[in-house]
Amino acid sequence: MSESAMTIAWCPHCENKIEIHKLWTPGDVNDSGGWVLKCSRCGDPFHYAGKNIKMSRVESGASILASYDDELAGSKTRALKQFGLSEEPKKKVAKKTGTRRKKPVAKRSKKRKKSKVNKRKR
Repeated sequence: MSESAMTIAWCPHCENKIEIHKLWTPGDVNDSGGWVLKCSRCGDPFHYAGKNIKMSRVESGASILASYDDELAGSKTRALKQFGLSEEPKKKVAKKTGTRRKKPVAKRSKKRKKSKVNKRKR
């Protein structure tokens, strides 16, 4: 019986949201590997490393250009070299679909407007 989860990754070039449906089999060998993905927004290729790449799939935000298995000698090097990428992945991942990245909060100015309150004279 396999288990699954949705994971959010972000394009390292334009911060586009990429949804990945991860599948794995508990107690089984969970192979390491990776993909070369092409962002659907900016079109730039980038490297995504993970486990169970053969069972998982990209739902939206990118397309798979190539995949590799860490256990196959030279597989990673060939896949990355084909698209001019380095060995180190630029991966930004949120743990679960329900999590969101924090948006920068606008700084408030130090000057505060004086309230216009009329005081009653007695």
